[in-house]
Amino acid sequence: MRDAFNHEHGWSRPLDLARARTQQPDHRAYIEVPKLRTGVEHEADARGLIRDYQVRRVEHGSAHNRADVVSAFDEPDFEAT
Repeated sequence: MRDAFNHEHGWSRPLDLARARTQQPDHRAYIEVPKLRTGVEHEADARGLIRDYQVRRVEHGSAHNRADVVSAFDEPDFEAT
């Protein structure tokens, strides 16, 4: 039924690969939404910052494999396990 309604009304398909996210939001995303809507400053998420940095490196072509991703942590003296 879901697919029939989506097709009939021209809605997007939930399983469409073009809509896929690199990571699903965790519980902090749901906590921060009201703060973002009201304009209150919110605390930066360290995991999110690292993920965004690594995604940008892949998009710009400076990271091609796991070794490239791990080597990025050596630059600012991080330790990757």
